[in-house]
Amino acid sequence: VTFREPDAAMRACVDAAPIIDGRRANCNLASLGVQRSKPSTPKHGNFA
Repeated sequence: VTFREPDAAMRACVDAAPIIDGRRANCNLASLGVQRSKPSTPKHGNFA
């Protein structure tokens, strides 16, 4: 879905997982980018 106004898109995503017709929907904005967790620090040493 494309919104004309940024505020309308933000309001639509207030509930990130609304129930529509009995089914859960996901709402997120592509402009916010991917929300990734910080990668864990690689461990050095023997892997046995």
